[in-house]
Amino acid sequence: MAKILPRKFRTEWFHFWYSRSWRYKYLGFKQIDHTSQYLFDNSKNLIFLTGSGRSGTQFFANFLNSQSEIMSFHEPNFREDVGTMDLLRRNKDLILPYYKKFRNLEIFKRMNLVPQKPIYCEVNGTIRYHLPALNTLFPKSKKLLIIRNGASVVRSLIPWNQFYNKYSKGAYALEPLESDDFWDEWPNFTRFDRICWAWQEANNFAMSYIPQNQWIIFEKAVSDYSYFKEKFCDYLNLDISKLAWNNVVSTKSPNSTKVYDFPEYGDWSDLQKERFKHICGSAMTRFGYDI
Repeated sequence: MAKILPRKFRTEWFHFWYSRSWRYKYLGFKQIDHTSQYLFDNSKNLIFLTGSGRSGTQFFANFLNSQSEIMSFHEPNFREDVGTMDLLRRNKDLILPYYKKFRNLEIFKRMNLVPQKPIYCEVNGTIRYHLPALNTLFPKSKKLLIIRNGASVVRSLIPWNQFYNKYSKGAYALEPLESDDFWDEWPNFTRFDRICWAWQEANNFAMSYIPQNQWIIFEKAVSDYSYFKEKFCDYLNLDISKLAWNNVVSTKSPNSTKVYDFPEYGDWSDLQKERFKHICGSAMTRFGYDI
């Protein structure tokens, strides 16, 4: 254990994944020593869709689940990924051992559940901070960054009390790193400000590792079949008809917000709009949203 992590990082890291990786060995999972090379060699059969929270990942998961050759999973290993999110974000060097000792075996096991489905897909916002290592571990894999209007994401997250309340920690209370533009302002940020910051930070981080031609705008994907076909179907070599797309678009996602306690952007106060523009304006403009 000490060879992998400094003492101050052992608590959550150990409980969420490290003990399980050793248990796999003791239970006879000999593949753990070979999965890294196997996944590297077969990375063309791996697909990763990521984004910020409440960005529409379930919408795309619905299509992937229907494909005969794809094993699709929405946020697998959620507990382990969320439990280590802030740590991996702060220390990118720890992502490789996390995969080589644990996550690779989880992927390998799921890839072999159904031999008729050789393509493995994760639709998973919690892995956005894994991207620096995923490009090395799975060089031929396909990745998409799902982007949703920041104002809509903020509106959706405000009712989620686990984010930025006085008891929040880890993935539910991320803070700027010292290099962040908002480092000095953070102590004076309100809960609203912090949720705004979380949206732009997640997307700004992910866009550094996923090229622009692999960004997909959620609002366009659910309103324009041609855009959906080009950015999603053609890139992933999927055959999804306009009728099938329309059926999903016209059906409310089970993961969508049922009741909004917070108003739409047009009904925000002048101060809220000013703060949103200050914190998220640059990212909104880069993604092509009017603000």
